[in-house]
Amino acid sequence: MMAYTTRTATPATAGPGTAAPSDDPGLDRILADPGISATAKLVVIALCRNWAWYKDHCWPSDATIARAIGKSVGHVQRCLHELESAGIIRRDRAGLSGRTIVLLWRSAPARDDPPSAQIDLPSPTSEPPAPARDEQRDEERKNQTLRNVPDIPPTNPTSPAPVNTTTTPRVAEVAEPVADEIKAVGPGYTPEQTRRLATRIATALGDVGSLGFYIATIAKVVTGTISRDCLIAAYKAGVGAVGKAQKPGAIFVWTLNNYVPPPKPSEIRYHQQRTVVNPPVDGPSPEDRAREIHELKTMAGDPRHPFQRVAQKRLVELEGNHPPTPPSIG
Repeated sequence: MMAYTTRTATPATAGPGTAAPSDDPGLDRILADPGISATAKLVVIALCRNWAWYKDHCWPSDATIARAIGKSVGHVQRCLHELESAGIIRRDRAGLSGRTIVLLWRSAPARDDPPSAQIDLPSPTSEPPAPARDEQRDEERKNQTLRNVPDIPPTNPTSPAPVNTTTTPRVAEVAEPVADEIKAVGPGYTPEQTRRLATRIATALGDVGSLGFYIATIAKVVTGTISRDCLIAAYKAGVGAVGKAQKPGAIFVWTLNNYVPPPKPSEIRYHQQRTVVNPPVDGPSPEDRAREIHELKTMAGDPRHPFQRVAQKRLVELEGNHPPTPPSIG
C-alpha cells in the first residue's frame, strides 16, 4: 500500500517579487478610491510588492517601475505625479542622482515630516473622476510654465483688469529672474544651487524629463566650458518658444550649440566718411598738345586708319587748318 503525503502551505519570506502584505488598510483604501487611475494603483502595488514590502520607503527609478508594470517611462512619471498630488507618496531627492519614494500612508507620525506630509486619505466617494490623459498633461505643462509668475493686480481696483491673451509679458517675467540667477553661476556654485537652477530652467521650458541635461549644462558653466552669456541666450530663446514650438527644449539646445558672442566695442570698425577734394584741372601743357597734334597727323595721313576722319576733325579744332588731302590709291 502506497503512502501519500500532502504539501502544507508555508508563509512566504519578505523580499522582492513576493506578494504585497495583506494587513495594509491604507493600501486597501487607495485601491478602492475611484479618483485614482488604474495605472497609478498598479504603480502603488508594484512599489509595495517589489521594493518597499513592509517599509515606508523605496528607491526604484522610473525606468525600473516602467519595466515592472509594462508601461512607458512617461506614463509612470505621470502616475507618480498623480499619486504625489493626491498625497499618497512623496519623492525626496538624495544628492544629484538619487531619489527616495516615501509611502505616506505608512509613514509614522513620529517622522520629521512637515504637517502636509501627514495625510488623511479621502473617502472613496469624495474625489471626482480623474481627468483624461491629454487634459491632465496639458494642465501640468501650463502649471509648470506659469508656476513662478506673480499675479499683477489691476491699477484701478474699481474696474477689472484687461485680459491679456498673449504670453510675451509672462514669458519675460519668468525669464528675467532666472537670467539674473544665471549671472551668479561661477566657481564655488554648490550642487544644491545647480540642481535648483536646473529645475527652474527645466520647469520653465516644460522639459522636466531632461533635468540631468540641464544640470550638466550648468556644471559646464561652473567650470568655464560654456559662458554665462551663452546659457542666458539659450534660456531666453527657449522660454520665448514656449507656446509657439512643440519642443522649447530643442530651441534651447540649438541656441546653446550655435551661439556666437557679440563683438567687443574694440573690435567694431566704424565707417569713417572722408571728403576727397578734387584737385584743380589745368589745361594740357604745350608738350602734351604738340604730342597730340603729331599723333593726329599720323592717323589723318594714313588712308587705311579706322580713325582717319576723327583725327582730321580734331586737327581742324586744334589748328584751324583744313585737313590734308589723302593721297590717291593706285
